[in-house]
Amino acid sequence: MADYKSFRIYSNIPDHQFSLQCQYHVVHDSTKHFENLYIAPKSAASGIDSIPADANGVWISSGDSSSQAHKLSSEKATAALSAFLYQASTDQEPGVVVLQIPKENGYVAHADPWTLRLADCALVSSVQSFLSPLAQVKAYSGSVTNPEEIAAALDASVGGIASHLSLRGESIEQLEFELKRRLNFSWLSSKPIQPRRVGVVVQSKVSITATKSRWDTAAALGIKVVILSSGSWWRENKEPDTHLREGTIDVDLSSDSGRPQRIVDAIKSYPQPFDGICAWSDGLLVDVAEAAVQLRLWTSGPKPYSISTNKYLTHQLLDPKSQEYFGIKSLEELEDRLQSSNPIKFPVVCKPFSGRASEGVYRADDADQLRHAVSRTLASKNGLDVLIEPYIDGPEVDCHLILLQGRLLHAEVLDDFPSDADVAEDVKDKLFAETQEAVPTQLPKDEQIAITETVLKVVRLQGFDTGIFNCEARVRNSSMEYVLAEGGTIPDLEVTKHPRKDGEPILVSIHEVNARTPGIASSASSRIAIGIDYWALQILCAASDWSRYEALATPFSHGDRSDHVWLTNAMVPVTHKGIKPLLSDYPVETWDHQMIDFCYSPLLELSKEYGNLTKYVMRHNANIKEGERYGYKEGDWVWAGCMVIRSPISRQHARQLAETLQEIYNDFVKQKYYIA
Repeated sequence: MADYKSFRIYSNIPDHQFSLQCQYHVVHDSTKHFENLYIAPKSAASGIDSIPADANGVWISSGDSSSQAHKLSSEKATAALSAFLYQASTDQEPGVVVLQIPKENGYVAHADPWTLRLADCALVSSVQSFLSPLAQVKAYSGSVTNPEEIAAALDASVGGIASHLSLRGESIEQLEFELKRRLNFSWLSSKPIQPRRVGVVVQSKVSITATKSRWDTAAALGIKVVILSSGSWWRENKEPDTHLREGTIDVDLSSDSGRPQRIVDAIKSYPQPFDGICAWSDGLLVDVAEAAVQLRLWTSGPKPYSISTNKYLTHQLLDPKSQEYFGIKSLEELEDRLQSSNPIKFPVVCKPFSGRASEGVYRADDADQLRHAVSRTLASKNGLDVLIEPYIDGPEVDCHLILLQGRLLHAEVLDDFPSDADVAEDVKDKLFAETQEAVPTQLPKDEQIAITETVLKVVRLQGFDTGIFNCEARVRNSSMEYVLAEGGTIPDLEVTKHPRKDGEPILVSIHEVNARTPGIASSASSRIAIGIDYWALQILCAASDWSRYEALATPFSHGDRSDHVWLTNAMVPVTHKGIKPLLSDYPVETWDHQMIDFCYSPLLELSKEYGNLTKYVMRHNANIKEGERYGYKEGDWVWAGCMVIRSPISRQHARQLAETLQEIYNDFVKQKYYIA
């Protein structure tokens, strides 16, 4: 049985004046990085009459008297620690707090590994870092047996985890398992880490609150962010967000041949040197790479990006002699092909050479549908070039790769679910917009290997050897297929009734390669499921910080114990009148793809009535899109909402949550924002 001892903590700091009786237990062999001090707050009392009012600080005592108490010495960490312990003691379900005491010396690689790797754990109610970016950490080698040693250990602690579990052997074992498998990466560097400065090129004004996790990540890495964008939208933003960037540079990002030079000139105009530049928008990748070459900053170069952002060039790279795909610029060119001696084998997909998400992407099962689809693609404002390629049946997947100088550091396969264009009897105007995504994949290991090997080959052929890649593909001859259960609204993968024949190969067809971090919601799914923050990797890659890049590419261990994460998307028609109050700060010509501020999120209202469901939603966001690009008529608007759901129970439970939450979410948006 565990040996539980007691101490009392006295806090006399602004806003936190209390005394707290606690039980504690130390786990010495926790991980290679930490010893874990488990504390169970038992009884709290306001006021600390036995300590002079002007004696600010926190003390540890073995009994009810503060006369022999030992004071904590670290002022900044003490305030955070005191607040964290007091909050844990006053929760509706007080449980246990774990304070992590470092076993090794070093320098902070990431100032908040607890938010990164533990905040989304079902056993954890809150986390707190006591670290500053890039700070030095000193190991604690003493015992934890008396008030003086407890005070010293608390002074040395670097972070805390609060859990609703109790201070029992079984609970400690559960928490220890999660702490070991999640905090399994090198969070300290043996050498001091130099501060870095990265320019982030942003096409237009974005919601800072909706993208806040990205800026928080850069701050935790000790990377100074300078925003390069059209307009001074962030410079004009007031507290509390100004600390998330060092500066802003107003630069004309109009899409023309002079854009790379304007980016170069903007960087050179800044009074401090840069260590890297990056962008997350596909339309900026080539020009940012060209600018990086001129500035002698790290980049894969413009040529690989010019291929990856062009689906036709990628096809030519893989199969230059194939007649199954072709490009056109007009309906007249399509008609010439339809009348030629080289017949088109239906079904096919038509899509812009370059474009975002599934904008302007349609399926056609015959010539008339293809004529209509091409006319819609040409009208989608994604350029004049249209690619027509065979429609591939089979499960769709996302495959995320992390490469460093040709080495594959990590590969992740996610299930992408059928879209309307996959399942509709009449595919006219139906979209390939993503509907659902699930982590981990349900495909068998041999198919995952085939996907990874194929995608890796394509990325290397495009000319990349380092970076983060978000790729889409389909699996032909898969052993799985999507089946809709009776009464369900979302299908899921089941073993196919038409298995592969002996010797029949697994074939993987590439849809696209995005040489950048996945979108915000998809990135969040991976961060919750496997602990990898792709945005952190992208900004470290831009800064050429390779040791931290490799360290943070480490997924949780024991992948078979992963939570089930389900991303569900909603595309709900809304009206200009309905959404105008939400976007009053933005000119209407910038509404397309504009993110909705969190204060307007439907989840805030839905949680009041459906808290038993929304508690499983770990992330959520929404943006507004022009409806014409998604099969609606000109002037229509679409609310594109997304929820990332985590189930510690099962994949089936996650799917059922998605079905229910999507229904109530869609109804809410329709009623509130579709105003004629």
